[in-house]
Amino acid sequence: MESNRSLFIDDGSWSENLRLRQISIFAFLLAVGLSLLSRNLPNHDGVYEIAKASLSLTAVTVFAVTSMFLLWKVHQVWSIRILSLVGGSFLILSQTINCAIVLTNIETQPLFGGGNSWDVVLQDILIWSGMFLILAAFYFSTVNANTIKDLLAKEREELKNEIEERIRSQEDLRRSQTLLSRSQEIAHLGSWEWDFDSGSFQISDEALRIFGLSSRDRGEDLALKIEKRIHPDDRDKVRAAREDAINELNLPPIRYRVIPTDGTVRHIESEGIILFDKEGRPSRLIATILDLTDRILAEEEREDLIGQIQVAQKLESLGIFAGGVAHDLNNQLLTIMGNSDMILSELGPDQWPRQMIREIQTSGEKMSDLCNQMLAFSGKGRSRSESVNLTDVVRSIDQMLRISASDRAVLELFFEESPPPVEGDVDQIQQAVVNLVTNAAESIENEDAVITIRTGSLRCSRRYLAEAHYCGSYEEGEYVFVEVSDTGAGMDRETRSRMFDPFFTTKPEKRGLGMSMVLLVFLANHGFIKKKKKKGYGTTVLMLFPVSTKPIRSRGTQRTFDPAWKGTGQVLVVDD
Repeated sequence: MESNRSLFIDDGSWSENLRLRQISIFAFLLAVGLSLLSRNLPNHDGVYEIAKASLSLTAVTVFAVTSMFLLWKVHQVWSIRILSLVGGSFLILSQTINCAIVLTNIETQPLFGGGNSWDVVLQDILIWSGMFLILAAFYFSTVNANTIKDLLAKEREELKNEIEERIRSQEDLRRSQTLLSRSQEIAHLGSWEWDFDSGSFQISDEALRIFGLSSRDRGEDLALKIEKRIHPDDRDKVRAAREDAINELNLPPIRYRVIPTDGTVRHIESEGIILFDKEGRPSRLIATILDLTDRILAEEEREDLIGQIQVAQKLESLGIFAGGVAHDLNNQLLTIMGNSDMILSELGPDQWPRQMIREIQTSGEKMSDLCNQMLAFSGKGRSRSESVNLTDVVRSIDQMLRISASDRAVLELFFEESPPPVEGDVDQIQQAVVNLVTNAAESIENEDAVITIRTGSLRCSRRYLAEAHYCGSYEEGEYVFVEVSDTGAGMDRETRSRMFDPFFTTKPEKRGLGMSMVLLVFLANHGFIKKKKKKGYGTTVLMLFPVSTKPIRSRGTQRTFDPAWKGTGQVLVVDD
């Protein structure tokens, strides 16, 4: 076959050559239609995805098969090796077969060649399939445009609903966080979290408040600030509990004290759990902090109230006993004192038994004073109540107070010169102050200790009075006080709870009646006591008396006695 054979030479191969060109064109159209259809199918579900993938694969297959078919036909017509055409161009092919690809007079040729060969059937299939697929592609492109609008509207609505739902969720989260914060504040319950891997430390606002901190204190040194707030006596216990939590993977309840910036002491309880990661390693420690201060104070007040009731019961029992003993002793003293007076009246001034009788009378007077003290326990003692200046009452026993303070302490006096008057028995008040100073001096162990006595007036609220010890139903208002404080070792809780118990003493050589007498004096004179004491920081006792409306009566410094009555006759004495 000659090499200058043309595609348009009517040598009997015209129909075949025309079909070759038509097959190429319609195969290209079929591939384009398949591609367009695969791109324009709507995205509804997985079936369409499979259809799109299938159409794309079919388009590639048709293009590849048609290309191979064309190469084979070229080889068949012009005897050109197929491998020499692969990777070439139509320009090289045209030069090789010495012809130009032109489309002249193509309209004068039949669209389909004669015969029923297999390439004619392929040509018909390609023509109608390509036309159908191109029309289907345009149809689905229109449908897909509407579908895209619907899908965009649907996506926009779903996005709107999602945004609204997220906003609602964030609002619910804020409300939940606010509710949690308020609940923790009401319950005085805080929380904290420690991440072992990162070392981060998170703490709630209520926990910060319990430690006396604020949100401004958050930072890298927050843990150090919290540790400084822990009471110095409890820091080792807290460190040991933290190490045990890491080693034993458990944090049992632990109670300790913290000192906020205001100087008050708070009692808190902490309890936590260890959380583990997927590998079973401890990852986080989550714990709660409960402020027990109010509960502890309420328990202490309850114990103090119970102690007051018990002391009152003891004093009542002791008073009944002391009243009976004092009554019997007074009966015997009456005989002793009466007979000694009669003997003295019979003796001359220079007779030797006179001095011995005087000693008997002195001992009898001391015994009488002891009986009066015993009667005070029973509430049957004789009281000379009058309106007095409390500063003058204490100042008049200045020398006695300095003797009671002994050489182990320095006595300091601070007086308000003109406090409001109070009503009470001067002797009993003075005895109570002396007992307090003596008790303070006995508790002092250091050489540079100081005992301070103050007098003054203050206005007491109901809350202040409610916190007082052994206080009745007094109304708020102005009160006059005597305060006795020392810088000694102070008292622990057990000693403090029993300080007014009859016969209770920490000194074996003492009787333990001094503080009981102080309590009875204030109960008899309508006063009350506030105790301020702390182990290692000394003791302060504040004695308060309600202001009297009666004017102060002038009181001499020396007692005057009427001259002894003398006469003869018989005397009848009746004593109950």
